[in-house]
Amino acid sequence: KIPVIMVYGDCDAIVVYEENGRLFEEYYEDHKELLTVVKCPNREHHPHGIPGKPEVIADFICEHI
Repeated sequence: KIPVIMVYGDCDAIVVYEENGRLFEEYYEDHKELLTVVKCPNREHHPHGIPGKPEVIADFICEHI
């Protein structure tokens, strides 16, 4: 029961979402309230983060502390 935020780029060729993130989502299927998924369109693996929306991560942290 560990809250997780997963941020991914839909063009990531290093850590392919369908091979990794999707499996993680399925694992958390019974605890959806603990998993937040943020898809960043047209983004690759680097740089990390959500461009122009740092509050998404900050809000997640504040909600789960």
